Amino acid sequence: MKKLFMILVPIICLLAFIQILSNIPYFLSAIGGMALFAGIIYLGYRFYLSKRYGVPFKGRTSKGPNRSQIRKAQRTSTVKPQTKKPYSPSVKQRELNQKQLKKVPKRRSSPHLTVIEGKNTKKKKKA
Repeated sequence: MKKLFMILVPIICLLAFIQILSNIPYFLSAIGGMALFAGIIYLGYRFYLSKRYGVPFKGRTSKGPNRSQIRKAQRTSTVKPQTKKPYSPSVKQRELNQKQLKKVPKRRSSPHLTVIEGKNTKKKKKA
């Protein structure tokens, strides 16, 4: 089966390539149509983003620094970044923390269970 595929796949690819070469104008028009369709979809998507989220329609402009310039500025900067304030819980959270939470009852040992052996032969009293 594997040997059959090793022979058939190149033959099918060769025939497809010959078909493309024999009808180049149709092939190029099909590729152009697909590219045009993809371009329309892309422009519609960009237009939707610009209207909905305020993203510039043309994409990123060259005004302002790029990421590598920002990283370099951060490395060479002498200004220390602001430290974030420690997390302060809300009033509601502080009240919950101050109240004693319900204590979880200690786990009690399981009740004494007996094993019932079912394979013992029981003698029945016959009347």
